[in-house]
Amino acid sequence: MKKLIVLGVCAAMALSMAACASQTEPSSTTDETSTQMQLPDPFTSCESMGDAEKIAGFTLIMPEHSPDWATETTIRATQSGMIEVVHLGNGNEMRIRKATGNEDISGDYSAYQTSDEISVNDAKVQVKGNEEKIYLATWSNGTHSYSISVNSGLAQEDLTTLISSID
Repeated sequence: MKKLIVLGVCAAMALSMAACASQTEPSSTTDETSTQMQLPDPFTSCESMGDAEKIAGFTLIMPEHSPDWATETTIRATQSGMIEVVHLGNGNEMRIRKATGNEDISGDYSAYQTSDEISVNDAKVQVKGNEEKIYLATWSNGTHSYSISVNSGLAQEDLTTLISSID
């Protein structure tokens, strides 16, 4: 009788282990269904700065001329109150943003070698960069936040001139 009980327990354990081993692993976060679930782009492409200002609900004053290297300029806006101007060309990208509020709106979470604060007109501008170039500048005027990100970096003098022409 003891042999039958031991044999029954062993058989039950063997079946249990076999059932557990055949279960599939939960799907990873990189499967097809999760990559299809993306947030919609909040930006609306605009034909002109006037169109972007109507969508965002405020004005953005920019430099009169695009950078010399720029071959394409895109203007976009969100109804939640942001305007973005992107200059592209020759492997360069410059992204200028203005939004309501006082937060960092750059979307740039890169690690940089240097982080400093400079004064431009009445604004205290947070700048981040590597070596002698600045790749990111953020500031606020109390009502709106601004950011400039440049993938090729700028000299501080050029950045200061650019910031002075944005409002």
